[in-house]
Amino acid sequence: MQEAELQLIDGRLVLSRETAGLWLGLGYVRAALEKSGFKVGQPVLPGGAPQDFTDSLTEIFNNNNSGNILFIGCHSVSLPMVLEALLRTSPCRKARKVCLGGPGTLRLSRLLMERFTFLDAVVEGAGEDAAVEIGGFWKGGPFPRSRNLVIRVGEKIIGKAMPADSAAWFDLWPYCEMPLNGSHVAPVAWSRGCDCNCLHCVVSDQNGRLQRKDLDSVMGDIHRLMTDHGIRHFDMIDDYLGGTRTAVEQFCERAEKIDITWNCSLRTEVIDESLAARMFSAGCRHVYIGLESACQSIRSALGKPSPLAEALRAVEHCRKFMSVTCSFIWGFPFESLPDFVRTLALIRELRADGVDTASSPFVPFPGSPLTAEYAGKLIYDPDLAPLALGLFDKLPEIAQGLVRKHPDIFTAFGLLPDENFHRKVRLYEEFQQLN
Repeated sequence: MQEAELQLIDGRLVLSRETAGLWLGLGYVRAALEKSGFKVGQPVLPGGAPQDFTDSLTEIFNNNNSGNILFIGCHSVSLPMVLEALLRTSPCRKARKVCLGGPGTLRLSRLLMERFTFLDAVVEGAGEDAAVEIGGFWKGGPFPRSRNLVIRVGEKIIGKAMPADSAAWFDLWPYCEMPLNGSHVAPVAWSRGCDCNCLHCVVSDQNGRLQRKDLDSVMGDIHRLMTDHGIRHFDMIDDYLGGTRTAVEQFCERAEKIDITWNCSLRTEVIDESLAARMFSAGCRHVYIGLESACQSIRSALGKPSPLAEALRAVEHCRKFMSVTCSFIWGFPFESLPDFVRTLALIRELRADGVDTASSPFVPFPGSPLTAEYAGKLIYDPDLAPLALGLFDKLPEIAQGLVRKHPDIFTAFGLLPDENFHRKVRLYEEFQQLN
């Protein structure tokens, strides 16, 4: 077997390889590289608790058989551990090149390259085109043209990454050698990106405007997964399915003709009872809806277009036919304590009606407009930072030091200035115990 030129590393922090699911984005990058003639090793998922995760990454980076080029995808929560593992192994990697990408690098490429000299390139947003161009350049090809990357050439850092959308993924098969046989569900993407610019969200900044690939291509992927792997249930992983009511109806028309079930996320303004009924008839069994808050003023500030009463009617329409999860985010500086209490009351009401809920404090991910608005004002409190709850103290010592030293990079471990945050945390913990 020919030795791989490149190794893809799934740098998410996951507690179990078996329950991690498939990172479709990394599959698309692999498919793009192989289509361009690169020999790519099977993606590696370290898994485990933070210390085990860092140790596993260190072992992978030290493995001389894992390719001359390492492409590492990571999330904000795993970024300090990925960087620690690279720091540990930088003297051993010699001529091997390292490219960092994934959601964890959004709006950070230049800072990362300037402060961590062992990085050779950083990609923001869609990675298919950039990965192919970087790999080609490091093999002696032309200089990369993609605008969503920063690359090191000698002593110079070239580029000012601007997240870019890409249609390169439309015709790629991302499931090659992924552990699908025996799976009960597979992720499928119809669209990428978002035309909204919600204050708390990074999707439009990361993936650009909404792009849908041809519905025939989507159904072709589903048929192939059914035929080759026996999968009958699908997670439509679009940030919101199709983007419009017409698109959802078109998907239902095609799904009604085959024996599958599926889950999706939806925008409430496209839902009425007739659409919910049709979705169920077409196989939809679960819908995820982002309500975010029980206060209309907060929803409006975040950029949620539909009135709360209308959004709740959409939840009720869906609940008549399928299971529903509603998500909430709290901890905004403009959220008063009474606002927060009203949100907890709505969560209680929804749970009593059989609706699942997911709620968490706002995490200031790099790239969100709200994080940018409070740049330089974030509060570092390892006992209360949203992602640090139950995690920061488990980080390896070097990773903790990186978070403390570079708070402008690791904003996800910080807090927005909210004088009521400590009280909200106590109220939330009490609420969770009682409900």
